[in-house]
Amino acid sequence: MGHDHDHIHAHALPRWRAIVGYGVASLLAIATFWLEMWGQHAAHSTGLLADAFHVASDGWFYVVAAWAAFKSTENTKQSQVAKMGLMVAGGITISLGLYRLSDPALKAPTMFFVALIGLLLNIAMVVVLAKIGGSHGHSHSHQAAMSHTVADLASSVVVCLVAALAYFLPGVSSPEYVGPIGAIGIGAMLMWQGKQRDKPHH
Repeated sequence: MGHDHDHIHAHALPRWRAIVGYGVASLLAIATFWLEMWGQHAAHSTGLLADAFHVASDGWFYVVAAWAAFKSTENTKQSQVAKMGLMVAGGITISLGLYRLSDPALKAPTMFFVALIGLLLNIAMVVVLAKIGGSHGHSHSHQAAMSHTVADLASSVVVCLVAALAYFLPGVSSPEYVGPIGAIGIGAMLMWQGKQRDKPHH
């Protein structure tokens, strides 16, 4: 009886660690989202706007993964919820990117510093998920959350590079147009990731 209790407790502990980890990652995603939403308004940056919606979809994945860890199971409904979040975020990002092409004004210093802080928060999310991976890494939901966060980290690096170019080398090119075009690309990537959720896991 005592052995069974210890076995159940040992199984439940990694599950609750995973849930807490996803909660921390979700808080980081919320903080990044609102920081970049403020930044896109202040800097008139579509790149920050696209990254904000990308990180919002990260948060969606963390909620789905936390629910899967809590229920100790995964199903097609959870996958459809994740897919819906990606498709909506992708569609909004593409629409706003197209809209901003007509008015690409950019405040480079604000964009650069907000993008840099956003990048650091994205790195923190990857670290949190990596720690969860030791106890819950076999989960499809966890793998999807990790791959999506790494993709978001890559897009954050691109936004930082565009911001740095606009800030430090303003006369070299027209980086204000890169933001809207990049936003359209990020939106397309989000929708593609949503479409990939239809594929069965092996």
